[in-house]
Formats: sequence, C-alpha cells, structure tokens
Amino acid sequence: MPFPHYQISGDAQRALEEFSTEFDAALAAEEAVPWSRMFGVAHTGLFRATFPIPVSSAGYVARKGDDRYRTLFERSLTMIPEEFHDGVEAKALEVEAPDFIGWGGEPARIARETRRFANVLTAAMLEANGRLSFYADRDLGTASAYNLFDDTHPGNVFDDSVAAFDNLHTAAAINAAMMKAAFIRFATRPAPNGKPMGLTPTHMIVPSALAQEAKDFLESDNIQTALTQGANATTPAGYTNNRWKNIVELVVAKELTNATYVYLIDANGPAPWITQVAETPEEIRFDKDSDYYKRTGKIAIGYNLVAGVAGALPHAIERIQITG
Repeated sequence: MPFPHYQISGDAQRALEEFSTEFDAALAAEEAVPWSRMFGVAHTGLFRATFPIPVSSAGYVARKGDDRYRTLFERSLTMIPEEFHDGVEAKALEVEAPDFIGWGGEPARIARETRRFANVLTAAMLEANGRLSFYADRDLGTASAYNLFDDTHPGNVFDDSVAAFDNLHTAAAINAAMMKAAFIRFATRPAPNGKPMGLTPTHMIVPSALAQEAKDFLESDNIQTALTQGANATTPAGYTNNRWKNIVELVVAKELTNATYVYLIDANGPAPWITQVAETPEEIRFDKDSDYYKRTGKIAIGYNLVAGVAGALPHAIERIQITG
C-alpha cells in the first residue's frame, strides 16, 4: 500500500480517498509478472545499490594444494534509481458537484502503469543499447568500451586469450535459418574460462509489430524445407517438423518501439539486466486546504515512483534485426 503524505481538508477528502482505495485495489490485482523481472535481476529498494558481477565460471576442479576461491566482486554494477511521477488534478467544484460519479477508471490505469514501468525502462534500455558498466575498470579509471549488444565482447576481461563473441546480428526473417545460427552461437559462446557456456535460447522477445510473424513461426507444426535426393536431383518443396515449437517461448513486449528488433534470451543464463523498483509508490494528496488548491482552485493526487534499470551481462541475450 502506498504511504500517503496527507494535505487534506474535510471537503474533498472523500473523493481523494476513493481514488486512493481504487488505486490500491487495482495495484493488488495486477498479478502478471512483468517480462523485465522474468529475465533480469529484480531488486526492490529506494536507494543506490551495488551488485557483484563475477568474472569466473562455476565448476569443480581437482584438489591439489591450497583450495582456490572465486571472488564475486571482480567487477560490480552500481544502480542509482531515479524518481518518476504521475498524477491527476480536477477542479474542486467539479469533484464536489452532485453529478460527480467517480474517477473514470484512472486509478486502475495508473496502477497498471506502475506495475509495468520496469518493462518501460527495460525496453528503452535495450533499444538505446548503452555502454555496459561491467567493462569499466574502476581501478584503472577506464570507461566501458562495449555496449550491451556489440560485435566484439571480450570472453574474459582479464584474459585476452579467451575468444571474443558477438551478440548483435541481422536476419532476413524470423525463420529456421535465423534460429539455427542463433542456437549455435548460444551453445558455443565462451565462458570466462574459455569453455563453451552451452547456453540455449528459451525465450524470444518481440515488439507488437513482429508478434504475428513470430507466432506463425514458433507455433507452426511444420516448416517448409528443401529435400535433396542426390547430386543431380531436383529439389522439391517439402516439410519438416518445427524443432523450435514448445522449445522457445514467445514474449510480446508492447513497450518495445523499434519494429525490427528481436531479442533471444536464455532465461537460465547470466542476467542481461538489473531492475530496481520501489515496493510501492509514494502517494501525495492535495485538497482544498492545500497551497496547491489556493493557487489553482484544483485538488490533485499523484504518485512518485523510484525505479531504474541497467544492462548487466551480454552472454545470454542477442539482438537480431529483421531486415526483410
């Protein structure tokens, strides 16, 4: 439940309390988990937080001599959330009029936007493709030189002998060729120890503009292929089972605005981003006893939400631009 700052007289209190009650009920009813929380590290809090990013690979080795322990803070990411605001106002005369029958569903709309705001921030972060603080060396004072989606990610920032990898690609369409290439890249992507991570795409995130194309591909039982029976044989059109059906789950993210980007993610791999959102927004009310009313003749109710998002590790995510 939001914690209100009361600046209320008895005249308009009932209308503002009704708004607040409707907001609380709608916020509690929003049960769907935002897609941004499904794939990233989700932290609840109001203040700056630091997250460890280990540059190492879990795995057992033979015990020979002193045991070696992997540090979790070889690199770290600092999250500094920001404040965001939404609210509504109305003339006090209109709210107190006999024909005022409620807030027209606005509390529920604000509650819905509150729940999905982490998605909004994450979508903007993905499309902006900013620098990753993972690559910034605070000891040497060097800034990051790599974006979340980049053509040459170091396999190990401390060891140049580990092969680099890329997670920024193009494809003509959402089709078998795109998926085959992506599955190979994920499976062979090097861990910091140089060995393949063995990742597998589990989800495809698409904007609304690509939802139907993605559904046509991922939900079809068969896909058209070429069946060649010999060196000089003709190549008839044929069908083969769609190996990606029920393997890759489709997520339609309406918060994405670029109509050409597809994102493949291994939900079991390293988190590609971190979100931080306050547990509940701060609620502020102004009625006829407030300075706001004295200046404007209006009452108002607003919500301040503390939230932030930052890219984390690039290994388990790819961005593919559909060019066809």
